[in-house]
Amino acid sequence: MRKLFIIIILVLFALPAFGGDYPVKQIQRSVTVTAAAADISPVNLKGRYVIIQNNDAAGVVYLNFTGDATVSTTMFRLNPGDSLEMFNITNKISAIGSIASNANVAISEGI
Repeated sequence: MRKLFIIIILVLFALPAFGGDYPVKQIQRSVTVTAAAADISPVNLKGRYVIIQNNDAAGVVYLNFTGDATVSTTMFRLNPGDSLEMFNITNKISAIGSIASNANVAISEGI
């Protein structure tokens, strides 16, 4: 019985720490995306998870992961209401908007 108790304790408390697949802290913030490219990278570029959501009713957000964003078909596009979920983020994220100012962009990251 004692061995079973020790095994249960190990499974419940020790093993999840070895997996490392679970965010240990969640950070949520909002950013304003304007008509000029700006860095909206996660606070921790070694984060495990990030979701970016465009909550604006009309503005489109364009994202680039290798340089400054531009309003172009070569960028990743977030239409109003769209979101993008990414894992194991190590690069910066640049954003530009189709309207002068969009304060309705939410970012949540797990580190």
